[in-house]
Amino acid sequence: MKFSYLSRGIIFILVFFLALAWFFQQNTIFNFLLLFSFLLLFSFRKASLKLDYYSEVPDSFIVSPTNGVVYSVRKNVDHNIFGKGLSEIRVSSMWLNEFGLGFPLEGEVRGLKNREGKSFFRLFRKGLESDEKIQVHAKILEIEGKSGQDVGLEFIKCELGLDVDLWVKPGDRGKRSARLGYFPFGGTVLIYLPPHFDVLISQGDKCVQGSTPIAVQLGHHH
Repeated sequence: MKFSYLSRGIIFILVFFLALAWFFQQNTIFNFLLLFSFLLLFSFRKASLKLDYYSEVPDSFIVSPTNGVVYSVRKNVDHNIFGKGLSEIRVSSMWLNEFGLGFPLEGEVRGLKNREGKSFFRLFRKGLESDEKIQVHAKILEIEGKSGQDVGLEFIKCELGLDVDLWVKPGDRGKRSARLGYFPFGGTVLIYLPPHFDVLISQGDKCVQGSTPIAVQLGHHH
């Protein structure tokens, strides 16, 4: 659906039961279903997509793949898949954020893996900075930019949210900010950048998917 992440089938069911309650004049049930439908449609709303060629952010910048708040920025981090000496940006999404996820740069999906484990409460300060992280449930996505740079993403399920729904597979290509899935009721997104990127955001900053520049390749500031 253009305006919602809900499927046509779910929206049809909502409309069907609303019509049924209205036809049989079940006002209490109708009002409850109407309120529930509005809340569901608001939660799963889909923001209009800002196409990359309309963006005011130059191509050399990486944009946020998610909506949320920056919880931490760490330098010189090693990752067992993405490599060593990386910058790690941790973004936590809240319940009222739009759920959408997008490509942080134009490129191709090089890898997609599942890591089974426990959920992680997104507001915890600790637990993602040590070996315990290897026990946390996540989907891991590797994107190779058109200039050869690799960006790694980890989508970590929150105990109060649902698992991420990714629409891409290895070999798929996307322009910067193009949708690649959604994260129902949010969670934690870890963004891993190579050492030759300069991080532009810091703890407490708000990120808007597809619009907020989060890093730029060194030597490419505009």
